[in-house]
Amino acid sequence: MTIIVAVVLSTGSGVTKMYNISNFNYLFYAANILILILLAIFVFLVKLLHKKTNELKDIK
Repeated sequence: MTIIVAVVLSTGSGVTKMYNISNFNYLFYAANILILILLAIFVFLVKLLHKKTNELKDIK
């Protein structure tokens, strides 16, 4: 999960830089799509970990 967050942050900074210099090419849009996909994966992993954590609490 840490790697996903790092990639989202670094890609986000690159997209912001391209936005600030008005460089709207295919890389800008591809990076935006990549950010959305990685955020969806991150949300899925967080939900999965939350479910597994609750299962561990119920072991008693």
